[in-house]
Amino acid sequence: MKNILIVFLLTFFSQVVFAQNNVNVALSVQQIFEQSEKKYASLKNYLDSGKVITEFYNREVPSKSSIKFKTAYSKTEGFNFEYYIPNKSNSLYIINKTGNVVKSWWGIRNKVESPVSLSAALSAAAGVSSSTSYIVPAVLFPEEWKEKNIFKNVKAVVSGSENVNGEECYVIEGKRSEHEAIKLWISKTDFMIRKINTDSQLDVKATRLKSDSLLNNNINSLNQRIALAKDSGTKSGLINQVNAAKKVRSSLPVLEQGLLPSVLKVRKTYYYYPYTLKTFKTDLFTFHPNREVEL
Repeated sequence: MKNILIVFLLTFFSQVVFAQNNVNVALSVQQIFEQSEKKYASLKNYLDSGKVITEFYNREVPSKSSIKFKTAYSKTEGFNFEYYIPNKSNSLYIINKTGNVVKSWWGIRNKVESPVSLSAALSAAAGVSSSTSYIVPAVLFPEEWKEKNIFKNVKAVVSGSENVNGEECYVIEGKRSEHEAIKLWISKTDFMIRKINTDSQLDVKATRLKSDSLLNNNINSLNQRIALAKDSGTKSGLINQVNAAKKVRSSLPVLEQGLLPSVLKVRKTYYYYPYTLKTFKTDLFTFHPNREVEL
């Protein structure tokens, strides 16, 4: 009887210790973010495709749009990022790094450019690409971004777990700023991002005033250069830039006409599909400008 009691007590205490250990292994938000950062930074190769759905849901007529993107990264082959707007043939935007050479091309401009750095190229495309140009690249190249990435300045909690496209994920919810809520789904298996949702508010009036100020300053600066220009070709090019800036200014919605609410509510949902190939394709890292998107 005494032996049975001892066995019972040992079993009981072992179960308590096991339960406590299980509680202790629950990861915090910071630990999950750190694991994810380490995972991306340690990768030798990375491939993904994805999409972003943007909704302006408090307009008189709510609108929805989407873009598609793909990323190819290799420590030996280089880097290539592309995005495009479905059904818009000239919307393709490409950013490529081969060795120390960075090049970009955007179908709307139809011009090959040579940015000073990869981070500069990716930052330039952040707005039009709904931030997809830097969300994953920033953790693939931490030295380029100096610790600035999607995980920084996020106040959040682990709210549960959820399956995203067959991958069990941590669900993390919180805020990045007073006006932006964020929700992330990070794989429990490889700690890669599978989904992101942001919900933000944009002060349309303040943004419009800032845009007007920047455009007006740009137009005034160009007009001053036109007045000083002696070469007819230079002057013609500057005049074209002024006309382009005026066109942008005139195309901005007018608040007084009620085209936009004073505060615009924007919801963005990002889907990431990391994948591996049986046969490594170096062509994925080759710069291919002057292409149209298949409609």
